[in-house]
Amino acid sequence: MRIELRAATEEDRAFVEELYFSTQRWIIEKLFGWRGDAVEKAKFASFYDQRNTQIILDEDRAMGWWTVVRDDDFVELGQICLTPEHQRRGIGTLLISQLIEEAKEQRKTASVSTAKINPALSLYKRLGFVPVSETDFKIYLERR
Repeated sequence: MRIELRAATEEDRAFVEELYFSTQRWIIEKLFGWRGDAVEKAKFASFYDQRNTQIILDEDRAMGWWTVVRDDDFVELGQICLTPEHQRRGIGTLLISQLIEEAKEQRKTASVSTAKINPALSLYKRLGFVPVSETDFKIYLERR
């Protein structure tokens, strides 16, 4: 497998949105209940950040996407979504580890937030992220 990244375009929007809902719908339903397709799509549109999103490719075939925001002081993983057939194969671990190295080299804090019930939380903790705050549903983590 050859993992590559490319900038997301408007043409990727349907893929990004479909993958988000296919992998995250159960979390939305469990935490908030499904409020209808129109409401959920509007909510997604309010936080989707195409400018900082990249498509994750395997041999030029889209297998996921992630959003990474870089600032003077931090590198933040906003979201990472992989197709079910590409999950639990080390791809997310590899990409997040590279992000941690980037932050380390630049002496920045790496950060991520996720739903408390998201199984990815154990991956973030295994990679050295530690909780710094939380809300009723979300946990915020950093790796300095």
